[in-house]
Amino acid sequence: MRRIDDDARERFDPDQMILDRWKIGYDKLPNADKVNFKEASIIVKSLDKVNDSSSLYTYSNSYKNTQQTIKIIRSNGDWLVDLKDPFTSTK
Repeated sequence: MRRIDDDARERFDPDQMILDRWKIGYDKLPNADKVNFKEASIIVKSLDKVNDSSSLYTYSNSYKNTQQTIKIIRSNGDWLVDLKDPFTSTK
């Protein structure tokens, strides 16, 4: 069995790849949009429990007001965003 080293695992981490794509898109935004996003507030729409270790978190921000749903999972007592989960969507 072939062992994958930590550097290779990090390069192929789906969540990190998604964050990297988002950063590229953010970096291309006009400065005015960046300022508006930084000054925006998060508006919680709903938090729906899926099971004991995962929930769906629906929110928007005060700048674009586009509703989005992400899945959050409990891992070792911490709540983490699972970006690669198919529940991640724009409504």
